Amino acid sequence: MQITNASTRFATLGILDFFEFTVLSGKFELNLHGSKRVMQALCARV
Repeated sequence: MQITNASTRFATLGILDFFEFTVLSGKFELNLHGSKRVMQALCARV
């Protein structure tokens, strides 16, 4: 029972970590893209 509980917890944590990583990396890519556009806009104004 204890071993099954631990493995289930580990699997759940792994899945959550994976989702969190995907969301964070997705946000990071969006931020990177957004900052590039901002820099282009600033350079265009200058």
